[in-house]
Amino acid sequence: MIKSKLFLFLTFAMFTLCGWAYDFQKDGIYYNILSEDDKTAEVTSGDVAYTGDIVIPSEVNGYSVMDIGIKAFQYSTISSVCIPTTVKRIKAYAFECCNGLTSVVIPSKEIITIGGYAFFGCENLTTLIIYGEVKSIGSRAFLGCTSLKDIYLYARTINEKLNISVKAFDNVSNEIKTHVYYGMEETYQLSPYSSKHFPNIVGDLIFTVHDGEVYTDTHEQKF
Repeated sequence: MIKSKLFLFLTFAMFTLCGWAYDFQKDGIYYNILSEDDKTAEVTSGDVAYTGDIVIPSEVNGYSVMDIGIKAFQYSTISSVCIPTTVKRIKAYAFECCNGLTSVVIPSKEIITIGGYAFFGCENLTTLIIYGEVKSIGSRAFLGCTSLKDIYLYARTINEKLNISVKAFDNVSNEIKTHVYYGMEETYQLSPYSSKHFPNIVGDLIFTVHDGEVYTDTHEQKF
């Protein structure tokens, strides 16, 4: 019996340590190396829980930051997060139950993937702004985001394999609107690969050019 309990304790301890595993830390942010050949890394969780305002660099120790890793900020008390343009993937549970977040901007203009439960339970999240082409949004990614009112999609093209899980936007506000460029509403609604489309799509964004970059007159954001 004693041996059995000791085995279970050691197993639990090893599992816990693995859960905190990371490759390196800098300026209070923890990272895993994705590829030594490509020199890419992802943000992950670490020994100390994240809190306050988080600014993620685009490059750290010679690695380009490509992903927000699985459970990276899960249950943390962060109040804001600045995501760099290099990030293309927000993985499963990355911001689960981060109730301090009120808005999230994904500034990359590349192809964007949002994993399952990525923002699950972010009750105070009101605004989501995505500049890149959305490829997929996983199951229950925004489940329980009851304050979410506005999603802004700035991409001028739609990914040909856009895939949104049927339960990606379960239990969100009925007042939520997805803002797209005028004339693109039907294209978003009829994506052949999606089991569900973005909620309440409205074409109220109008092309505007500012300093060589395309923005809109509804919600302008500079970087």
